[in-house]
Amino acid sequence: MGGQAVRILVQLLSVVILSRLLAPSDFGLVAMVLAIVGVAEVFRDFGLTQAAVQAPSLSHQQKSNLFWINTGIGVLLALLAFGASWPIAMFYGEERLTLLTQVISVVFVINGVGTQLRAQLSRDLKFGVISAADTLAPALSLLAAIGAASMGVGYWALAVQQISGAFFAFVVVAVAARWTPSRYRRGHDMRGFLRFGGFLVLAQLVTYASKNIDSVVIGARLGATELGLYNRAFQILLVPLNQINAPATRVALPVLSRLQEEKNRFDRYLLTAQSILLQPVVAGFALVAALAEPLISLILGEGWGATVPIFQILALAGVAQTASSASYWVFLARGRTKSQLYWALCSRPIIIGAVIVGSFFGLHGVAWGYALGNLVVWPLGLLWVAKLAEAPALRMFGNGVRAMLIYGLAGLSAHLVYVGLGGVMLSFVAAVLAFLAIVALAAVVLPRYRADLGALVSLLPARFRRGRS
Repeated sequence: MGGQAVRILVQLLSVVILSRLLAPSDFGLVAMVLAIVGVAEVFRDFGLTQAAVQAPSLSHQQKSNLFWINTGIGVLLALLAFGASWPIAMFYGEERLTLLTQVISVVFVINGVGTQLRAQLSRDLKFGVISAADTLAPALSLLAAIGAASMGVGYWALAVQQISGAFFAFVVVAVAARWTPSRYRRGHDMRGFLRFGGFLVLAQLVTYASKNIDSVVIGARLGATELGLYNRAFQILLVPLNQINAPATRVALPVLSRLQEEKNRFDRYLLTAQSILLQPVVAGFALVAALAEPLISLILGEGWGATVPIFQILALAGVAQTASSASYWVFLARGRTKSQLYWALCSRPIIIGAVIVGSFFGLHGVAWGYALGNLVVWPLGLLWVAKLAEAPALRMFGNGVRAMLIYGLAGLSAHLVYVGLGGVMLSFVAAVLAFLAIVALAAVVLPRYRADLGALVSLLPARFRRGRS
């Protein structure tokens, strides 16, 4: 929990500090590159991290072969990204993207080498080491980016952040893994891993397209400055999504994989983990969206007011994506990556289409398209996972709806109090108190919600739990 808080703080500091040192167009330029070359990052892993974690057993030679496969893929994709730099610049009509793309392509090599080292740590349940890597690397890369931005290099500071972050994470993982791969050898069956990874990477590719189509469309149609404004709102959204959802998946997947033959225990763990994930994320989105005007001014500084309504809209997408995380766990834990691929092929075009239609109505239209698309896909995904992966979809839906209604009502109350009292400091405090009052009332009258909070509190260190009693 402590490491998670530090990571959230580092990511928030990154948004706060760099937004004051760089212009919206700087963020827009880098977002243009990452939205497209990020496809290569999906292929770089090739689903082999999850394949290695999910496998019941894994020999030393199989681990070594996976290491060399991921390393080779990383090198190949770096070369492809380098070659794609000229078409990317032409697509956006922005010559500066050529060299920027070429420099950022180095990240794929670094990440490719470190992929199976991180997977080994996950298999060994060494989540503390992974947490340390995910904390130190962003902190050190932020310092590097701040130094570069202070020297006046503009958007290159963000490239420095990307490359140094990958390098520092690799160093920590490599030192901690204490594992040296042998050379690649034939004769060891890798087909199961590649089949699992192949279906997974195709599903992830379609998902990636749906999650990044908004940036591509804005960059191509509205330009770097508009994309920079959208990107800052999205980065605030990603603080909980990256720093809570992703680690939750890393913890839940190995446990669920081991429980997949015990349906009752599997369902119980799944529902508890989903509820624990939903409470802080949905509550955070609701409160920040309700008080977005003062909070975003505080986080980003002056001149970023246009991001306020964008974030408020995107918060709906963040809630839907968090609620959908448990379905993703089920697909992976049960090894149903083929079903996941089919689901992605059926569902993600809904989001892509909604974003494209929304783009005709400007920046806010794109945000609404992305948010509504995700909200539609969430319950449809539960129906799919219930039928093909034997998940308790109705109870998963209940967990999500309960969190959305309680925190949505609390957020609405907070917003009305803030606006009604004139938007001064006193009104901010009163709004937060109104939010907490609604949450407390819900805990008193709804036993199921009390159980949700109890599961979350059980994760606190013992000294804090004793302090409450």
